[in-house]
Amino acid sequence: MKRTNLTPTEQVLEQVRSAKAQQALARWLERQTATVTPAGWTGEGFTEAQVLGVYLQDYLDHPSGVIIKIVEKGNRDKEFKAHKQAYKDSSRDSPRFAQEHLAELLDDMIQLDNGGSIMFQRVVGGGFDETQQLDKALIESLDPVAACRHIVSSLLDEWNTHSEHSGSLPQDIGVVFDELLGQRIAPGGTIAAWASRHDGLLVDPRTWLSHGGQRLINPFALGARASLGSQLPKMIIMRGKTHGDLHPGNVLVSTATGGLSYFLVDLARYSASGPLSWDPVYLTLTTVAKFLPDLDFRSREALQHWVLDPAGRPDPAWPRPLRATGAGVHQATVEWALGRGILPLWKQQRLLCLTAVALLLTGRDRLLTPESRTWFFWLAARAATQLVGKSADFTREEPLMLPESLIVGNVVSLDDRRAPDSVRPSSADHVADEAEPWNELLAELRVVQLDAPDPVTLAAHTEALRLRLIHTLRTDGVYRSTSIKLLAELAATLDEALRPGATSTDVRAACQHATLLRTWILGKLS
Repeated sequence: MKRTNLTPTEQVLEQVRSAKAQQALARWLERQTATVTPAGWTGEGFTEAQVLGVYLQDYLDHPSGVIIKIVEKGNRDKEFKAHKQAYKDSSRDSPRFAQEHLAELLDDMIQLDNGGSIMFQRVVGGGFDETQQLDKALIESLDPVAACRHIVSSLLDEWNTHSEHSGSLPQDIGVVFDELLGQRIAPGGTIAAWASRHDGLLVDPRTWLSHGGQRLINPFALGARASLGSQLPKMIIMRGKTHGDLHPGNVLVSTATGGLSYFLVDLARYSASGPLSWDPVYLTLTTVAKFLPDLDFRSREALQHWVLDPAGRPDPAWPRPLRATGAGVHQATVEWALGRGILPLWKQQRLLCLTAVALLLTGRDRLLTPESRTWFFWLAARAATQLVGKSADFTREEPLMLPESLIVGNVVSLDDRRAPDSVRPSSADHVADEAEPWNELLAELRVVQLDAPDPVTLAAHTEALRLRLIHTLRTDGVYRSTSIKLLAELAATLDEALRPGATSTDVRAACQHATLLRTWILGKLS
């Protein structure tokens, strides 16, 4: 039975999810002769940690707004020291930036038995209701692109102008790649947990992958011990202060200024010598992660191309914070690089960080769906392909064909929800029971002519098929069954061949892959 007439401190303790953290916080408050009162605020960041807003009051003192961050597992000393070091470095190199933009930790930290911790961070901006998370602030901002551009420009200029780690030296791409992903790709790491299940992907990685009629570089082949890592030209890495976990929830914007005043919170992954392109890329991709599940298949494909080259105009139908973040980050970083005459170097470093951050997100199994994680993997592959460019020629090597269930998770699929209480049907039985549009699609697939010398001819031959593919993919939405996955790849293959600028060689390659996909699809469903 739920207790009533709780004291303010007991109300806060009841909100703590972990029993061990609850007991540790209660003991700490008792030792400090302190009380806490709920502030009616909880964090909604891209994090598994629990974040609570409270008013902390020591004995015979006035209350102070404090954010309690509870991490049930982790490296408690490392996170606490990193946040403290961020404030120390910034106060030394850029004191005004530290004063205006950084949240400060209290000196006390509670250590939990399982390696976790409870940390206390002062409220920034004057109070809990005086700031908003960046993505929410961009919805209401009069000029969201300018607001985002201002924040990123400030990080690159104000925070790093006097950084003692601003020197840059050429480095092996493989070494930097391994540095960025660290233990995540080691046995037992969050990325290795899924990627090591596929032969030739992470362990002894093949160089090429096959996807949508294209040959893409396996991003894991960029590692120092892999086929590409040691063969590519060295890259100059611009380094300096980086937040390390710059998702929209860790950037708080003043409600009064709409982006002109902002604050960085939770600097537990701070680095004094991180790649400067890491934070802008991380902010972009974690914003994408928040809105990706709401986009249909074709929007997700278009978004992937825009992330790779944000100079173009985003789809007006995409959420406003997503468009503003991508455009604002791009404008700020290009302006910064142009002013120093290093735009080509910046583009290369950005592609490397795109590859690494996208792979990092494939390991976020508690925050992202398997479909979103898979989307980020193929983004990493495309970024790696652009990064390698013509530096390596492995065209004779057979590409690795990955299975449909690239990343799996405990998420109920559409097929599971449609199935009766008995055993889930096979792909063939499922399609046989579908409505007439499925039969019409298969009939068209059997007779369509997948052989054309140029884009115009291919467009004419496949018009009816492409319309039926659009209908099927929209109807099924999230493609989890093998047949739907192959149909999605067929649609992407045809789209790629019909894109502006496609050559006859591109069309012939797409036709060959589309023919192979048709054989597989009909074989599975016959």
